[in-house]
Amino acid sequence: VKLVDWSASPVKIDSVIPGSSAEAAGLKAGDVVKMVDGKPIAKGIDVFKAISDKKPGDTLRVQVERDGSPIETSGVLGARK
Repeated sequence: VKLVDWSASPVKIDSVIPGSSAEAAGLKAGDVVKMVDGKPIAKGIDVFKAISDKKPGDTLRVQVERDGSPIETSGVLGARK
């Protein structure tokens, strides 16, 4: 996932890498990240903090807002690149 701006609020997804875990979880460009594993997300750095102690293969719960509607999904964390 590429964020529009790591320091901006709200945290908006700019693009999702084809074939990635994020794509498999259903995340899309334009989604606004609200929570990761129950941790509120206000800025891009919060996403980093929420996943920093996770390992590839761990499952993450992600809540986003898409077109004004909340969506909750989960996915398996892939290898960081």
